[in-house]
Amino acid sequence: MGLITHNRDVTLQKMLQIKLEETQNHLDQALENMNDGLVMYDPNGFVLFCNPRFRQLFPRTAHLRVPGVNFADIIRASVKLGEEPVDHGKTLDDHLSEKLATLREDGEKLIELGDGRIFSSRTKRLPNGCTLGMMSDITERRSFEKNLEYQALHDPLTGLPNRAFFNRELERLVAKARSEDGELVVLLLDLDRFKEVNDNFGHAAGDILLVEVARRLEKAIRRGDLAARLGGDEFGVLMYGNTDGTGDVSLVTRIMKNLVQPLKMEDVTLLPGGTIGYTIFPKDEADPEGLLKNADRALYQAKAKGRGSWKAFEPDPKLVAARHR
Repeated sequence: MGLITHNRDVTLQKMLQIKLEETQNHLDQALENMNDGLVMYDPNGFVLFCNPRFRQLFPRTAHLRVPGVNFADIIRASVKLGEEPVDHGKTLDDHLSEKLATLREDGEKLIELGDGRIFSSRTKRLPNGCTLGMMSDITERRSFEKNLEYQALHDPLTGLPNRAFFNRELERLVAKARSEDGELVVLLLDLDRFKEVNDNFGHAAGDILLVEVARRLEKAIRRGDLAARLGGDEFGVLMYGNTDGTGDVSLVTRIMKNLVQPLKMEDVTLLPGGTIGYTIFPKDEADPEGLLKNADRALYQAKAKGRGSWKAFEPDPKLVAARHR
């Protein structure tokens, strides 16, 4: 009898297998500990894979976000359980169609859940027809951004919109008035004797007065109108809508009536007052910058009449004559 043996060195193969297992283990650890949710759908919308974070982001439907479940069934359940609300005016079918469309295209969309959280949903269509989805909770970031935007567009003392917000809204409303044949009142208000208040009672008293004037302005205007602090003791109001030739006067009357009420501060009683100038679009036809100039001219003419006065814009007779010629 004879014995024949054959030996083969499999050291390299074994090392590659160990390396592959280590790499797979690292990948599994990375997917399980991601801050973002990761999911993959097959070409028919069935879940092929998702990491634990993806399920954690959607606690009400976490039991459905597993391999083998169809995307459409997940969305239906999410809406039914109040996890993902349907936009006002849309049906469930409309909502589902929009969601399904995201599986067929690359892109990023914001998703606002019923509990107020906001997600960034990013999808990538793969060459094999599958779709890779990534979910990030950006609630805190969006809140921070909104807070920064609010601070940039509002007066820190009174809480009213500032000049930047006022100018932006003025441009929008002028464009709206042109397209809808609407009317827009642009009103400027300067407080009377405000410097005397600061000089005699201190800046703290002046700040209290400004805050109270802001509150009274908000009370005088209609819902949907805009009151803003433009700087110092200057305020502005935008009133959009058909005035029938009387709304502008009634607006001024309401503001003046609220403004002149006495303001008691400890042992001091202030008697606020102001001067108003305003212009109306399209009667005083102009662009946003021109409307501000018109209102400022009217305010200057009102001050010439005396404290507590108000005046509508009147064009320069010379300019009117030149236009007619």
